[in-house]
Amino acid sequence: MQIKEPLLLFLKGIFMGIADLIPGVSGGTIAFITNIYQKLIHSIKEVIASIPLFLKLQWKPAFKKINFSFLVPLFLGIIIAFLTLSKVITILLTQFSGETFAFFFGLILASGIYLYTHIKKVKFEHFIVFIIGLTISYSISGLGAISATPPLWFIFIGGVIAISALLLPGISGSFILLLMGQYQYILTAIHELNLKVIITFAAGALVGLTLFTKVVDYLLKKWKALTLAFLIGIMLGSLRIPWAKMIDSQTSVGVLIVLGIFGFALVFLLERLGKH
Repeated sequence: MQIKEPLLLFLKGIFMGIADLIPGVSGGTIAFITNIYQKLIHSIKEVIASIPLFLKLQWKPAFKKINFSFLVPLFLGIIIAFLTLSKVITILLTQFSGETFAFFFGLILASGIYLYTHIKKVKFEHFIVFIIGLTISYSISGLGAISATPPLWFIFIGGVIAISALLLPGISGSFILLLMGQYQYILTAIHELNLKVIITFAAGALVGLTLFTKVVDYLLKKWKALTLAFLIGIMLGSLRIPWAKMIDSQTSVGVLIVLGIFGFALVFLLERLGKH
């Protein structure tokens, strides 16, 4: 492996981590755009498959199954993004809400268009599934978030569900956490290194990872076009949230448009990064 390859994986991990912090944007989408999605799913499946070997104390074959050269730089980037940028994202969302969500709007819109380019031949059933995804996402986006401080068992469930952001392009774990009333709470816990909350959430994420990896892999292999059509609907339906934030802000329309264009362009810059 060339030196630049782990560096590129690290950078892709950084972008995935940032995406997972943003409501409406998915780390899975970034993995898809940067051309590492299939390898990521396969590598996670291999990690899960190695668990029985570890339990049997068969260390050598267990470690041999794990693609460390891929997973270590990638997840190092994700973790560093979480630890260093969670506070920045919180500040941007509270003090520059309109501007930040305009940027997110462009990101989400471009990501949906990018996924569309991977549907080779559009059929009527794709349109139907797209409308279903759009309707579900748009309806859920209009719900008010739960605001109470979540108990640990609920944080665990949040981890199980939010891991979908890593596994499915188009499904935003941050958006789900926002609706569950956990988004701000988890961000604060990460920034303040609240280990009890972080470990509980991470345990839920590991359970979700084990449960959903094979399901996601099956869907994208068996019904890739239908799955992508549904995910595009989910993504575009979630635009209701950044649109509402932009409308409510006092920021000038020109600034919002420029930031939206910048977010849109970033997706295709990431696509070019994925070709290296």
